[in-house]
Amino acid sequence: MYRGAVKGLRRCLEISQAIPTHVDSLCNGFLNIVEGPDPEGSLEEFRERGKHLAHGDMYMTAILEALDSARCEEEAELRVMGSVNEQLMRRANARQNAR
Repeated sequence: MYRGAVKGLRRCLEISQAIPTHVDSLCNGFLNIVEGPDPEGSLEEFRERGKHLAHGDMYMTAILEALDSARCEEEAELRVMGSVNEQLMRRANARQNAR
């Protein structure tokens, strides 16, 4: 599921026309978390640490939410995309209401 969540993140960044090298760097960094001898342990550690770091980071929040609720890779991908969209809409509404 984690790889699906990162795929959703990549898609969000591509849609927003982020610089491709930045997209690759961010997504590869997230994928590196599950590389190595103990991917499950690394992912669990990421989830625990991420809860404290995610406040205000829409991408980290989206990935963590997807991991908590998705049942398969495809659903994780869609949940990340939905979460990022929802957070962007909230930010836009807050900016508009602040005017």
